[in-house]
Amino acid sequence: MINAQIIAQRDFSAGQLDPTAARGDDTDIMRAGLKRARNVRILGTRALKRRPGRRILFSTTGRADIVQPTAGETWYMALEPGRITFRRKGALTAQTITGMPWTADIIGDLRFAESQNVVIISGPGIRPQLFDYTPSIGLWTHSVFAFATDPTGAIRAPFHNFFLGRGITVQPSARSGSITLTFSQPVLDPGHVGVRFRYAERQVEITAVNSPTSATATVIEELPPTYNVTFNTVSGLQVGDIVEGVASSARGVVTGIAGTTATILVTQNWAGFQSSEVVAGPRSRMTVSSQSAAAPAATFLWEEALMSDFRGWPRVVSKDQQRVIFCDFPQVGSAVVYSATGTVNDFLVGGEPEDAIFEFVPDNCTVRDVVGGADEFIFTDKGVYYVPVSENNPLVPGSISFRRISDDPCSTIRPVLTSEGMVFVNASLTRVFALVGTGQTTRPYIIEDLTQYHSPLIKSPVAITASSADVTTAERYLYVANGQDGTLAVGRYQERRSAGSYVGWVPWDGAGRIEWVASGGSDVIVTASYNVGGQELRFVEVFDEGLLVDAAQPLASSTGTEVLEFAPGDPVEFAPGDPVELGDTYAFNWAVGTTLSVVQAGWYRGDYTIEPDGSLSGQIPVQSAVGMTGGFSFTVEVTPFVPHAPEGQSQRQRLRRRRLKQVAATVQRTQAIEVAGWLVPFYRAGENEEEPPPMRDETYRTRVLGRAIDPEWSLVQSLPGSLTILELTTEVTI
Repeated sequence: MINAQIIAQRDFSAGQLDPTAARGDDTDIMRAGLKRARNVRILGTRALKRRPGRRILFSTTGRADIVQPTAGETWYMALEPGRITFRRKGALTAQTITGMPWTADIIGDLRFAESQNVVIISGPGIRPQLFDYTPSIGLWTHSVFAFATDPTGAIRAPFHNFFLGRGITVQPSARSGSITLTFSQPVLDPGHVGVRFRYAERQVEITAVNSPTSATATVIEELPPTYNVTFNTVSGLQVGDIVEGVASSARGVVTGIAGTTATILVTQNWAGFQSSEVVAGPRSRMTVSSQSAAAPAATFLWEEALMSDFRGWPRVVSKDQQRVIFCDFPQVGSAVVYSATGTVNDFLVGGEPEDAIFEFVPDNCTVRDVVGGADEFIFTDKGVYYVPVSENNPLVPGSISFRRISDDPCSTIRPVLTSEGMVFVNASLTRVFALVGTGQTTRPYIIEDLTQYHSPLIKSPVAITASSADVTTAERYLYVANGQDGTLAVGRYQERRSAGSYVGWVPWDGAGRIEWVASGGSDVIVTASYNVGGQELRFVEVFDEGLLVDAAQPLASSTGTEVLEFAPGDPVEFAPGDPVELGDTYAFNWAVGTTLSVVQAGWYRGDYTIEPDGSLSGQIPVQSAVGMTGGFSFTVEVTPFVPHAPEGQSQRQRLRRRRLKQVAATVQRTQAIEVAGWLVPFYRAGENEEEPPPMRDETYRTRVLGRAIDPEWSLVQSLPGSLTILELTTEVTI
């Protein structure tokens, strides 16, 4: 008699494992993992359940996200080539705004942030766009991002010298009016017209570029004066020194020295220095003999607006600590700019706690994103940093220090905040990482690879999101939209995971190709495309635990020869008492020849094909169409590993072909499955097929023919039905 062993798997929490784990019999994750696990979700009890279906919300040509501009209001935001559409959740109305600067090729790269009823959208090659929501009238208004201005007309923007360290000076021809700016080396480009520069922190606007070193400009803020100041001595004084009058408090920078006379650009107390007062420099103390006005000096104290149509605008926008955050600048990748507290367009850097902040990550990197949490987290293409933030060290000017967590480079995909930390995709688009707290002072954060055992499921992602605590299920999931094959990789993550633990991942697929995934409030939505009848249809769909099919829509009804058709997302409903009779025809807006699965209140009624007249083939055997939907079915497949007997005294284990003597599946509230090829139908002999099929709590057993070194069997559900798997048991020869 050939010895056999019983393998009972009740823990499926590891999901579908990398195929290279097939011989990892000695690991915990192998015992909780599966060879294949399509279209199921991992429960908190470690069991498996059929994934939810999806209901169509509306059609789109782009992608959709969820925004909450004000408390208690959720809106779907559809970004499409050249336009944006806002739809309030649960309402029929939609507001579309056209003339947007984005094209189809950058829609996936657009970022948004919400601040004070305003949605700010940024992206590659475009100026940020603002969408202001007015709750009292429920309308959105659009404007192009513009910096706040002072009464003088000066913009409240950050400035930066893109030629710092090259010793380039600028000299204005006058202090007001239309002037000429002369640079000591080539700086200017014809694209600088309209760009603001600062001379000693006073703004001018370029109106014409005469040459790479000369421009005409209009003075926005009167420029500071320059004086020739004669001292009793200039011993120790150097060009570039900052000097200050002890009595007058006048302050300025030395721009030239001739004999005992210094040319000083005065930046504080423009009246200048008093006769006979003492002036202090970094290495000298001098007494003023005389002072006279001079032509504006050439100085190194000049800057250009960090953001402009010439230099570029941030690709990424986010928000934290009541500040709007810009980063991923094409002109200077390591920069991070925070707005003044409580504003969306005041970025004038200052020293007060509420002022804007302008910092550089201390590395030659590009900042991909900034996300707030317990601290501030900086994701770059060279690694991950954090900025300590606390009650004793708030996020204010002068308080920011960047501390490296790891050298794992980050992708351009927006990280997602979960209850356990930050989750992000690596730069090569092959792994999903989590940034988690350790509770230690010396090393407060570490990076964990969430896909160490599941990397084949991560296929060039385009978006990642997470469900919130407000969803109908107790479990929380990560959703990764794969750009390579249009599937979702779905991981269940656990709170308070111990070191070395894992996230269980499974693939979700179906008739629709997933182009985008997003979440907000209680909803997880996808943008899915379907190729039917030679055309692509693209819909925004929401996961719904009560649905068994994807792209679900209510059926439209007709009597006689007329067929009622409807557009995607129309709320077609049937009131009690509607004259819907047996034999009525039903229609969808899909292409002729499309096969749909029809479901009513969880009861699968069959597959039907759309005829040339728009009706569904055959007659649907129901007395009422209330609650009837049609959509695309998807296949559930769960294949357990069949581990070998452990090594030890030889029984030729792990060396010979094995036979599955019998297998069993213990299920709960389940309909119509196949166990190792044996079909368990909806109904048993003698049951009333005019009633909904029962949901069964059963253990189904069957035998499997054949031998193999690595035999396998599967539980499959190819028809829409309920399914929960509690245990898979295998009796296999050693």
